[in-house]
This record gives sequence, structure tokens and C-alpha cells, in this order.
Amino acid sequence: MRKSFVKFFLSAFGLGFLPWTPGTWGSLGGLVLVYFISSVPVVDLIVFFILLLVTVTFLTRYFKMMQEKEKDPQFVVMDEVLGILVTFLSLPITWITALIGFVLFRFFDIVKPFGIRRLEKIEGAWGVILDDLVAGLFAHIILTAYIWSGAPVW
Repeated sequence: MRKSFVKFFLSAFGLGFLPWTPGTWGSLGGLVLVYFISSVPVVDLIVFFILLLVTVTFLTRYFKMMQEKEKDPQFVVMDEVLGILVTFLSLPITWITALIGFVLFRFFDIVKPFGIRRLEKIEGAWGVILDDLVAGLFAHIILTAYIWSGAPVW
């Protein structure tokens, strides 16, 4: 597999190469994906697992090709896409839930409270991905509680 395609995929099809906050660009790309796949039940779960499998495979391959110590390269934002997918799994997408979920995910991804930061120390592809999956899980729990509380979700 060509290194250029692997990098293109891991950058969420180029979003990771945009200037300034590549993680935010990747998260926004993930939000667009969520919008398009959320209307069909179970599709979001299938897409999540396919992207997870491909991302782990490509990250592992990228680290071997580059012969680097397994770090989290800044252009890799497919992990943010996966985190956003976890945030919204099986939840309704409206403008208000999209905004709340996006902000919650970015908060947990940037601040990394509750031990999330320790997950980055895991070597290899899982060290790059797990912190975003857990950030997405925390965002998902809070967003679910918000929706179940009966608050407006227009």
C-alpha cells in the first residue's frame, strides 16, 4: 500500500493537513459523516467498526513504513473522526445535539480529564486512538443524559 494513500486516509482525507487546529477539523469532518449516516439505524455502528479496523491497520502500517517510535503525528485526525462517531452513536442528530456533542468531545479530547491522558502512553496505533474513543465515550454519556433529561433537542 502506498504511503501517500495511508497518510491521506489517516488525515481524514486531507483534513489533518489544514492549518491550525487539525483535531478540530477532523472532528468537524466526523460530524459531517455522522449527519449523513445517522438517519439509518445501525449504519453508524457499522461505519464506526469499519473505520476503526482500517485506522488501526493503517496506523500500524504507517509506523512501520516510517520506522518511527509510535507517536501521534499531528496530521492523523482519523482518531478524532472515530471519537465523534462514538459521541453520537445511536443518538438523534439535531443542530443542538450536534453543537453540544461537538463541544463536549473537543473538551474531553483537549483537556483529557479522568485519566484519558494516560491512554496516550500506550504504544502503537491503540495509543493514538484510545484517548479519542474514551473522550467520545464521556461526551456520549453526557449527551445521552442531556437528551434523556427532556431538555430541548430541536
